[in-house]
Amino acid sequence: TLPLKLCTVLNCKILEAAIN
Repeated sequence: TLPLKLCTVLNCKILEAAIN
């Protein structure tokens, strides 16, 4: 598992791209 900080940053951008 990745650190929460990296997880939030990476997942945030990935999720935004996937949702938008």
